[in-house]
Amino acid sequence: MLQERYAEAEPLFLRALAITERERGCDHLEVAAPLYGLVQLYNAQGRYREAESLYRRARSIDEQEAIPEQTDDPKSLTKRLSVHILIQKCEHVFV
Repeated sequence: MLQERYAEAEPLFLRALAITERERGCDHLEVAAPLYGLVQLYNAQGRYREAESLYRRARSIDEQEAIPEQTDDPKSLTKRLSVHILIQKCEHVFV
């Protein structure tokens, strides 16, 4: 049953990734979210090579597009927190 849910989730993450890349650009910070989602999905399926590759791409985006710590903008703070949570969920596997 769970494997069926994985099969349903993958195309949704891939679609979200494609839309975000098209709308924001391939290196935009928002691209990291669907990448981290795919990392978690692939890791749960034992697809470690694919997961690691996407993890490295997402981390690279995070490092390039880091939001300044001093910002008071609620949207920026929310994005930074969301990405930080995703990093924490994935980091124990690939670091």
